[in-house]
Amino acid sequence: MNRTLLDRLGSRCFGRDGTKELRRRVIENIRELYIQSGFPETLETLGYIMSDSGSFTANLLGNYERIKNPEGIGEFDLLENYTAMFGKKAFYTIDGFLYDDLKTRLDKSYETSGSDFRAVKFGGECSYSEVDRIIREFQEFEADVLVGVGGGKTLDTAQAAADKTGVALAELSFEILMEQGISALHALKQGVCTEAVENVIEANTLLSGVGFENTSCAAAHGIHAGLTQIPSTHKYLHGEKVAFGVVCQMVMENTPKETVEKVMHFCNEVGLPTTLEELDVEATHENVMVIAETVVNNKLIYAEPFKITLDFVYNSIVAADAMGHYYKEKFS
Repeated sequence: MNRTLLDRLGSRCFGRDGTKELRRRVIENIRELYIQSGFPETLETLGYIMSDSGSFTANLLGNYERIKNPEGIGEFDLLENYTAMFGKKAFYTIDGFLYDDLKTRLDKSYETSGSDFRAVKFGGECSYSEVDRIIREFQEFEADVLVGVGGGKTLDTAQAAADKTGVALAELSFEILMEQGISALHALKQGVCTEAVENVIEANTLLSGVGFENTSCAAAHGIHAGLTQIPSTHKYLHGEKVAFGVVCQMVMENTPKETVEKVMHFCNEVGLPTTLEELDVEATHENVMVIAETVVNNKLIYAEPFKITLDFVYNSIVAADAMGHYYKEKFS
């Protein structure tokens, strides 16, 4: 990310006057900032925070909103503003040579807030035992957010601990879609905006960015590319074709039954296509082969972690179509 954008992010989120309106400003601008700033290769977000006496890195790993590259003089002393967005309890793992000074500053930052924190001194090496220790203490404190402060080893350990404690944005966004998507759709059909509508919009926005930056597009979008070669699908929306692509991707990835049933039920409830017939495609050998050939000649599907062949894609499409019909009958 270039310095100009970093300056814009700093000015927009925090203000040059050091005000504590961080949360309000971030929420107002979160969608635009995600679009403009992009995402790191992992779900965890690195924030570069300048202290009064020098610079160091803090890795904020939360449950929902993510902030990328906040920067400014004395921003460390405003960390409570960041962590409060994720919940009232923050857990810090801090480099040993920084620990005493920064623990004192955290005490001061949190003493007048409605939040609480626990800080532990990083053990010095990124190891399985250290990750397990961080996880154990994080869970004992019942923290809402994990913050790593220090150099590479500290941040690697914090990132590994966050991965294992399940603070994954994509998983949370998926659950929001599954739990609130139907309610949001009903509200939109009535022309009203509810909390469910806003949550689903946010989840969709974040999933689009996080998903694309972490895995790019994969099988579902590859299937979409294949479907566009069938003229009868042109009147359908991008997302409708991708929905059938998701069914194909679940077949390819041998997705667990529980997840399959959750996704298929959701698609049926909101009216997303799960069969070729719903996209006006006759399931003939010729049509499926046109789709499959396009898929294997398109780079999108090669983000998947398995070997891609024409037979594999063809068979997956046929199986996905059959699965779609099965669940449509089951849920009807």
